[in-house]
Amino acid sequence: YVPQKFPLRGFTCVAPFWTDIDTREGGDLYYREIVDQETLNLIANEIRQAFVEYVNFRPSFAFVATWYKVAAFKSNDLLRNTFQTIVASNGRYSFTIFNYDRLEWAKNPGANVYAQAGFNAGDGIIYSILDGSFTQDVVLLSNKSNIGVPGKWIFKIDQETITDGGCNSNGFLTFNPRIVSFIGNEDVEVSGPCFNLNDYVTLYFENSDSKPANCIVLDRTR
Repeated sequence: YVPQKFPLRGFTCVAPFWTDIDTREGGDLYYREIVDQETLNLIANEIRQAFVEYVNFRPSFAFVATWYKVAAFKSNDLLRNTFQTIVASNGRYSFTIFNYDRLEWAKNPGANVYAQAGFNAGDGIIYSILDGSFTQDVVLLSNKSNIGVPGKWIFKIDQETITDGGCNSNGFLTFNPRIVSFIGNEDVEVSGPCFNLNDYVTLYFENSDSKPANCIVLDRTR
């Protein structure tokens, strides 16, 4: 019931908001496996937008858990938290989405310790803690994001390093489609760095006689 700071041995978890929640004081917990293709496609689209290098990712499995207007243990007020976790995988790559709708309380009277959000692999080595954990600022997760959408956080969790979603300025550019006709005149989406909608972007081709291509910014990553 009392959150302990990661990393921890022998305890593997995905923790969107680890604290002492008591639905007897208010709220509900819902969870289910996602099996319908329409919902899997919606999840895949969110992940692909956050990780443009996985443009072909399609999950074969997803699990969602939602804490709806839940109260803290021994709470004597009307403060409630609503948040959600989605874990999706295709058997090779795995991702987690944290959705924070509203966070009104950060700790409960029983434990008197602020909540922790993050991941723990259970080996005492691999872990990740979201900013604000163990402080009152943990409630600000509903206002912040690692992909530019307040309250939404997306992570890649299948390697030794937990990777944040969102655009970047250090990785490789991604082209879709990778191959176009010799004649040309096809639309190509270039993803990778962060863009602003008013940016002027020009694509230059190294070691080529092709003229530079003036681009249109579609969103933050394309």
